[in-house]
Amino acid sequence: MLFPFAYTVPINPPSASPMLTKDEVWSGLIKKARRAQDYIPIIDHCEIVSEDKDGLVRDVNIKPGFFMPEGLVREEVKWVEKVRLDYTIKGDSPRSIVNLLSEGGGEGELYLTFIFEFNKDVEPGSQEEADTWALYHAGAKKSVEHTVKIIREKKAQELL
Repeated sequence: MLFPFAYTVPINPPSASPMLTKDEVWSGLIKKARRAQDYIPIIDHCEIVSEDKDGLVRDVNIKPGFFMPEGLVREEVKWVEKVRLDYTIKGDSPRSIVNLLSEGGGEGELYLTFIFEFNKDVEPGSQEEADTWALYHAGAKKSVEHTVKIIREKKAQELL
């Protein structure tokens, strides 16, 4: 069964400090693609297999006990400059993740959306399906919020 879901957060809400520019967020997202373990708590290892101007291929190890299947997976990451990173995971449990950076109408108004598509073998209409939706939604929310938090911390540490 396919589980598509998305979650969006404002990058610069009134309480945010320091404020982030689009270039800084983009830099953070590229660093996240290259060193996933610094940004994603469920990943404990990331090795770049190849990289070119349009993206990279990496091997990541996903820790057990999270909403994603665990173990070593190969991900292809393609990017559209300052707009989107597309992560594709092949294999027994194919899935895709999009990191979308967008602008709003106000000065410095930026949004980060993560879009997920995971496959999981569950019975439609079952309690397991409902539990999976709840788990994936909570994981998506935490993932995008944590990414913005880490990018903001890296800016404060002058690491962008």
